[in-house]
This record gives sequence, C-alpha cells and structure tokens, in this order.
Amino acid sequence: MNNNLDVKSKTGFGIVGFVLSLFGLIILISPILISSILWKLILSIFGIIIGIIGIIFCIIQLKKGKNKLAIAGLVINIIILVLSILNIISYFLLKYIVSSFMESGGKDIDKVANELMRNISN
Repeated sequence: MNNNLDVKSKTGFGIVGFVLSLFGLIILISPILISSILWKLILSIFGIIIGIIGIIFCIIQLKKGKNKLAIAGLVINIIILVLSILNIISYFLLKYIVSSFMESGGKDIDKVANELMRNISN
C-alpha cells in the first residue's frame, strides 16, 4: 500500500495538469452553446488561465519524471491556450469590422475589409 502512495505522489502534477486540460476543453467547447458574445469572451479568458495553469503543472510533472498524462495534458493545454487566444483576437477583429461597417453607414463591406487589410499591413 505504501508503494501505491509513492506512485500517486510522483504523478500528482501530471494528473492535475491532465484534468485541467479536460476542463479547458469543456470551456473551449462551451461557447458554441452560448449566444452572448461577452460570455464567449469571458470563457476565452478563463480558457487562457486554465491553459497556463495546466501547462505549469504538466511541466512540473515532466521535470520530476516522464508521465504519459503529463505529456497529453501539456499538448492539450497548449492547444487550449492557442485557440483561446485566437478566439479573443477574432472577437476584437470582428468588433472592429462591425464598428467600421456601421461608421461607413453600411455602404460596402468590401471597402471596410480592404481598409482593414491596409491597416493590418501597415
């Protein structure tokens, strides 16, 4: 029994990192069911936090010794972090496009898109 406790104490960070990655996946998928853009933004910020904490736990576990759960958790947490950041960037990009379109009086979406591309390239 004592040997079983030693194994659990040596893999605890990997297990926590993997569980956080599963929780992060739920957070990443849940905005599909929510119609409020503000809540989608909040969930994306929460996804970034969960991803960073999960990455830290997985790295700690990998420094202690390799663990398959830690490796899987690290990969999933990195994916969660990247997708959450892209989600926030797309939120602000969409907000900019819509506000520019409304300011132009809704005349031509192509002009607004071309102006956005010029601003991005500069």
